Amino acid sequence: MKKLYYLYICVAAATAIALWACVKDRTDDPDRTTAAQLSVDEAREFFENQMALQSTRGGAPRRTLVPEEFTPVWGKGASTAKNDLGGVNVPIVSDSRYRAFYSYAEHGQIKACCVPVWQKLIVAR
Repeated sequence: MKKLYYLYICVAAATAIALWACVKDRTDDPDRTTAAQLSVDEAREFFENQMALQSTRGGAPRRTLVPEEFTPVWGKGASTAKNDLGGVNVPIVSDSRYRAFYSYAEHGQIKACCVPVWQKLIVAR
């Protein structure tokens, strides 16, 4: 009988720990330090330096963004920070427009539709 009592206590303790681990979200811990917020000017400087490095690098061509294909609108950039990640969301103006196509079945027929796809530049620290 004592062994059964100890077994119930162990199961109850394990269940309580498991429920606490599921409920307690460690990302909302107030003691946790958040990332330093990245300013729009810092993001712009970093982005321009990286694009300059990629455009002057020799060797095999890489699939990357080409500066002539889009223009960041830095004046509308929004700086954000959450937990260990700081970043800047920057809308872009592009020469190209993209659409995503999808299909669905309705009344035994397949229909195809398209929706516009919007882009933005995200610079993260």
